[in-house]
Amino acid sequence: MKLFVIGGGEGDIIEMIKSGKGNIFLEPVAHDEIPKYIGLADACVSPLPDILWWRVASSLKVMEYMACGKPIALTRMKAHTDVVPENNEGVSYFENVSPSEIAASLEKIIEDKEIWHSKKETIVNHARTRFSYKRLASELLSYYVMLSRGPFREERARVISAFKRDVITPKRQAQIDGVVYVRVQDVGRKFYITSERELMRSLSKLGIKSELVAYGHANEPDFVKLINAPRMNPTIVKLKMMAYNMKYRHKRCVMIFGKLAYLTSIPLIAYRKIFGGKYRLMFDLRSIPVETKSRRSLARFKMALRFAYRFYDGSTFITEGTKLACESILRKKFKRYELYPSGFNEEVMMPLKRDMSLRRKLNIADDEKIIFYHGSISKNRGLLQLTEAVEMLKEREKARLMVVGSGDEEIISGIKRGEGNIFVGPLQYDEIPGYIAISDVCVSPLPDILWWRIASALKVMEYMACGKPIALTRMKAHLDAVPADNSAIAFFDSLAPEEISSAIERLLHPDSRMMDDAVKLREHAVKNFTYDSIAKKLMRFYSSFYEG
Repeated sequence: MKLFVIGGGEGDIIEMIKSGKGNIFLEPVAHDEIPKYIGLADACVSPLPDILWWRVASSLKVMEYMACGKPIALTRMKAHTDVVPENNEGVSYFENVSPSEIAASLEKIIEDKEIWHSKKETIVNHARTRFSYKRLASELLSYYVMLSRGPFREERARVISAFKRDVITPKRQAQIDGVVYVRVQDVGRKFYITSERELMRSLSKLGIKSELVAYGHANEPDFVKLINAPRMNPTIVKLKMMAYNMKYRHKRCVMIFGKLAYLTSIPLIAYRKIFGGKYRLMFDLRSIPVETKSRRSLARFKMALRFAYRFYDGSTFITEGTKLACESILRKKFKRYELYPSGFNEEVMMPLKRDMSLRRKLNIADDEKIIFYHGSISKNRGLLQLTEAVEMLKEREKARLMVVGSGDEEIISGIKRGEGNIFVGPLQYDEIPGYIAISDVCVSPLPDILWWRIASALKVMEYMACGKPIALTRMKAHLDAVPADNSAIAFFDSLAPEEISSAIERLLHPDSRMMDDAVKLREHAVKNFTYDSIAKKLMRFYSSFYEG
């Protein structure tokens, strides 16, 4: 065994280290060189004494050792226990800074080297999801944005006021006649239930008269009104929607318009200008067109944004990032807004028993592992890389790729060409959990680009709700959705097929811990991302327009 120390400082201590038999001492090296030296080590040590100076410090050394995947011997004190995984995986404590206790702690790691090495992924994920500068920058940005909305004193007063209103002296919510969502899209052709439709369903469960106005020919629940037109002519559809919306002109209701439907609100705006009205107009933004190179599409989006800012009473955004991007485009701040993230229906998205008859119908052998993806199929979704990754995986595992969805025919053809790949067209929303249940690992291979970074990771929420292990890109939208330190989650840092393949492979042979953690994914999803909880939050926002 050899002691290897890198650094600079007190000469007497450095000379003592150098005098030790076989010890290695290096003068300070550049920060980006340190990982290669850590890579040579079998164990890393943080022997800081448990004194006030270190107790209140931030253990950067320990974070860096974890990020490099090395087992760590360290003092049991608050600064250390605050940063390592809660289950203490990958760490060996000593209670006192005595040579014998430090030696015993290190010996434990060296003797069971393979066991400690198997914990590498847990501590790497823990460090990267908690302590990377990218993550810290995101958290600080949220704080700075909060401060930018006004003097801190005013912000504090607003928070205290909200606390008094909701906790100390709760008011009864102002009564409204209903909530209406208008969208210019063909609901019948969508294979998933839209977030708008799910919101209306949850509001209906709360006893709020709700309606989604769209177009199509599908069989829909009572709260969905489909507008039909000859050959689905978009202009006629919009005119019919305008006429239909006017029936709410005397109602005390909230009228929500998607970014493609904003023009259908013109009659309501004109009517309220001339005659007045108690209805409130909301603009809802589920996405922004950062993928498109079409100047026309971008111009139309900016026009919708300016129109809504000028004439509407409030706005909802899918994420904070989407709101910030819109404020940057407008160069103005939204004064009345709420975040309305994606969510799922917990009565539909749930763990199901594996349907062996469905596997036989799809010609899946009992010993074959299924890698699953569902959603829209288009460029910039990582599907080509996922297809290639599964091809690489087939060299080591009996694995097949199953894709459910519709979209770009060229990408679909590439998926179908893969030997053994299964392509299933669009499904109804309540059919998807059955297909997830017959799969082994679900994948969200979205690239870390602005479009996805500010999105709401619905796909991942649904996989968690079904209790399945998930391989996914390490990026903000995903990190915001999944719990930390869960062995049923495997990240890949880039869309290199070999990285995706390696992440999937880590999940293909679950142990008891991973199976337990998959169950915890369901608990996390239900607690944070159901439409019922979103509906309650939005009702407080909508009701605020009628209070006072």
